[in-house]
Amino acid sequence: MSRSSVRLPSPALVVALVALFVALSGGAAAGTALVSRQAASNASTSAPASLVRRVTVLEKKVNALQKQSNLTQGDVGFLTVWSVCEAATTADALQGTWQTINLATGKTYFEPQAQLDDTIAHHDACAVAHGGRQYPFPVPPSIGFFNNLLRVFR
Repeated sequence: MSRSSVRLPSPALVVALVALFVALSGGAAAGTALVSRQAASNASTSAPASLVRRVTVLEKKVNALQKQSNLTQGDVGFLTVWSVCEAATTADALQGTWQTINLATGKTYFEPQAQLDDTIAHHDACAVAHGGRQYPFPVPPSIGFFNNLLRVFR
């Protein structure tokens, strides 16, 4: 395409386009300002009261859920410690039974066993759960260990 076939716009067309652009942008700016002013006035009159009520209700629910979560975490921690102590106490009772069998028969059916380690995070689980674990194993075994564990739930 040659340069001679493309015509430049006339000065009147350029002025008309600039005037149209200014008019449209000014109207758009005025409309945007009007809409945002109306939205702000609507928000300041009716929305905050209902919004404040909703936020207050949600804050109460969040606080209740946080308390419930803390209690649940405490319960899970306690039951974990109690379960470890209960398992160790059961192992002690079994080992006491094996030693009783060895003593009653005069033969060694069961070799001496090492005490089951009941530490959790560097703490003795039975001391935390007030299980009253004894070492060496009581012979004959008794239910005293289990009574100590179950005393927590009374």
